[in-house]
Amino acid sequence: MTQHQVSLAAMFGPRKPYDHREEAASTTTVEMFSETRTFRAGDYGKHYQNQTFREDRHARMDLDGMAARIADVKDAAERLRQRVPAAADALATAFDEWAQKHISESLAHIASNSGMASAMVTGPSNFPVARQQKLMDRHQRRYERLREHCAKARKRLERIAFPHGDPSIAIRSDNPDAVALIEDKIAKLEARSASMKAANKTVRSWKKTGQDEAALVEALKTEHGYGEAGARAIAKPNYMGQRGFEGFELSNTRAEINRLQARRDQLQANAARAEQGDTETTHQTSEGEVTLCENVEAHRVQLIFPGKPSAETRSLLKSHGFRWSPSFGAWQRHLNHAGRERARFVLKSLA
Repeated sequence: MTQHQVSLAAMFGPRKPYDHREEAASTTTVEMFSETRTFRAGDYGKHYQNQTFREDRHARMDLDGMAARIADVKDAAERLRQRVPAAADALATAFDEWAQKHISESLAHIASNSGMASAMVTGPSNFPVARQQKLMDRHQRRYERLREHCAKARKRLERIAFPHGDPSIAIRSDNPDAVALIEDKIAKLEARSASMKAANKTVRSWKKTGQDEAALVEALKTEHGYGEAGARAIAKPNYMGQRGFEGFELSNTRAEINRLQARRDQLQANAARAEQGDTETTHQTSEGEVTLCENVEAHRVQLIFPGKPSAETRSLLKSHGFRWSPSFGAWQRHLNHAGRERARFVLKSLA
């Protein structure tokens, strides 16, 4: 053996011989919030008889895969429980219901191996290739459904924790706390803007002293509370030799503050209109009488047609951001100044 030829035993160590009884006795544990279930590999090895000579090992691997999928979703549920303690019980109940169903689906996926075979085990003579391909395709589709089942579970848990959407991702207009959340975000951005301006002022003062970069880093840490990494990032010169926060960072922060303030004002105006109730007006158009409704509770401006609009009208509606809502029976978009303007433009085009 040359110096470049290394055996697998040297890399991974000696491999333990396959032990049927040991593999059959191995167990997989699935932990839920309300109970724990254990599965023995030997109880499911029979489904792999015509595929491999190591049935119990394949059964254990698939059972371990089931447990890993459930554990991943449980971790997501636990994180949501910590973020939203008020929904902890509802999240635990929803997860346990999903986990029981996922176990049933996973065991059905394992059982679907029964009709499958490998020519390495059964022999190649008269091997039903086409039939086995269909069974393999069906088996793969079952596995894809298991993955989709996990993705749907995460979405369901998020809806339970945040009925109006996760505010850390986006603040939805129908969230009853939308105004307070936006004001909190504005306050944080204003504090960041003030911090960036103060740091730039310290940089300008440092330039006049002629001290080294270490003095600037220390000043940023002591005067503004930056950590070591943050202070060094601010003190480090960019490609033009300039230090501190750049102008676009300040202007972008200010633009985001202005956008949030405008949205907050819009929501407050909508709330004031909500006290007066929804407003509806009727307009005569080429599609008949169309009702323009400002649905404040749903935060939507809606166009209600007497029947299904023509293809040209539907294209016009879609091009201006309106989408069909079966639950309201209306074409709608967000209730804001732009939505009102687009609604009036569509009605004028159809007049």
